[in-house]
Amino acid sequence: MAANQVEIHRFNPAHIESGFAEALFHVADTGFQTQSPWTVKQIQDTLDTESSLLHYATIAGTVVGFIMASVTLDMVDVFIVVVSEEYKKRSIGTKLFEALIDYCHKNDIAEIILETRITNTPAIGLYERVGFQQIGLRKAYYSSPIEDAILMKKEIGEEINDC
Repeated sequence: MAANQVEIHRFNPAHIESGFAEALFHVADTGFQTQSPWTVKQIQDTLDTESSLLHYATIAGTVVGFIMASVTLDMVDVFIVVVSEEYKKRSIGTKLFEALIDYCHKNDIAEIILETRITNTPAIGLYERVGFQQIGLRKAYYSSPIEDAILMKKEIGEEINDC
């Protein structure tokens, strides 16, 4: 395996070493334009929740991106998708979504929902490429700065568009 090859993993608490939440926080802190919208404690608390679902990307053993969500009955609600700044534009986000979509297919999950800032055009482009459609708007959903959120959904069973 090449040293710079991306590997996608699904979170398994039994195989995670201490400091994992801190590694995820570092990715989020470097991957967002300002800073991480989540704290280390929020990440750890989410990982400790039974309904949490996490896929993460590594290169040479270092976490470089992740997608964190919650599973409720037959739906996945994505909380956060982020790739470290230095690893962007390498299709890591697409690979994370492919892993999430594959998980949903195998577990009879009917849909994935998420929201994003209305101005986050790179994220919106990624979500549309992997099959999400805009289904609504949440006014003043985000703070710092206050901004509307686009609500998006992907029905499982739809094919991923050519990326």
